[in-house]
Amino acid sequence: MKLFTWEGKDLAAQKLENLLKNQNNFIFTENKIKSFNTDIAENLYIESDNLYALLFLQKDYKEKIKIIYIDPPYNTGKKFTYADNFRSMTEWMNYLYIRLNLAKNLLACDGLIFISIDDKTYPYLRIILDEIFGMENFISTLVWNNSTGGGLRKKHINTSHEYIVLYAKDKTKAKPMTAPMPEKAKKMYKYKDDNGRLFRYQQFAWKNKTQAKNQRYPIKTPDGNFIIPKEGYIYRFVEKSFLNLLEKKLIVFKKTDKSVFTEINGNPTQWTVWVKTYLEKEEKTVPKSILPTEYVKTNIQSAYEQKVLFGAKLFDYAKPVSLLKYLFKLVPDSENAVILDFFSGSASTAHAVMELNAEFNEKRKFILVQKDEPCPEDSPALKAGFKTIAELGRERIIRASALIQKRFPEKTFGFKYLKLSGEYPPTF
Repeated sequence: MKLFTWEGKDLAAQKLENLLKNQNNFIFTENKIKSFNTDIAENLYIESDNLYALLFLQKDYKEKIKIIYIDPPYNTGKKFTYADNFRSMTEWMNYLYIRLNLAKNLLACDGLIFISIDDKTYPYLRIILDEIFGMENFISTLVWNNSTGGGLRKKHINTSHEYIVLYAKDKTKAKPMTAPMPEKAKKMYKYKDDNGRLFRYQQFAWKNKTQAKNQRYPIKTPDGNFIIPKEGYIYRFVEKSFLNLLEKKLIVFKKTDKSVFTEINGNPTQWTVWVKTYLEKEEKTVPKSILPTEYVKTNIQSAYEQKVLFGAKLFDYAKPVSLLKYLFKLVPDSENAVILDFFSGSASTAHAVMELNAEFNEKRKFILVQKDEPCPEDSPALKAGFKTIAELGRERIIRASALIQKRFPEKTFGFKYLKLSGEYPPTF
């Protein structure tokens, strides 16, 4: 369903149709000199404008990509990982409209796409994504606190966050997500049973103004009376679930002077009901839209990672590996996933994939796309001897793999380096 229009959108749609008709014109060949450990390589590093790379991937990777993560240009004129000085916001929208349409074709039926974006550009990105993926496939907008709040004071408010927009190819086929439990939440499990298992007590009745009749049934107390929650309270579970918990001896009755229950005749009671919740071995929880800093870190971590690899901070806007690892682990059944990043920049995505594979003995694969864009004059990257972003990204993968191998000597990594063949850009 067409939701919204903007200047140049119809022309962009025509261009997209024409490109798809001629996708076989885009041929890539391996540069064996730039490839790394090709005898074990299942990963791809593609040096190209991402438009041509996405067209090339249509043939072999259509509906095979489980996860897409991109950090596109925000039209700020400041980032250098892609030329982003668009003349207008509609030009930026058309630029992404074509590429995201091609990317959608590559996603598996249960695939997910994560897109980093700032608060100024966020509304325009949502328009594009609702148009391409449909509003019904929007999952969430995640908030990443990327800064500790320092720096030069702005006139009004210092921005210390970015967004990560999450859509599904088909939300009905995307499985529920889980996330690691924050340390603060783990500390709530402070009781031990006879087997040494940790658990916590939770009030079975909680404050809620909804009139859910199936969560306001009588409960029989140890002294034979029946109690119900006070007005403004409901039970956590329906009666069938309560009886199941009772049978498993996970329901506990206690007396207190501040009970949120009354007897069914309206008289006050001291009885209250608690449910025992155990800390599972995997220590998983439902993900929250505000990402936990203890797991995803901030830009400070990204700067540290670069200094470990290169001895200096070469990218201002590189995402920390910890952030990407957290996002990828949110996705169920992704141990063997193919992960695509067609705005590769600093190649943090590849670094994250390799670390996850080593740490959890998994087999994710990455496909990174990076334009052969010159490093700006006077940039730290150019001063460090890197002429292009693609050259820097390739080197980051090689150095990261060596660093990971020190911790996991049995692990090896490699990639094939592909480059567009023939006329550039192709004509048809």
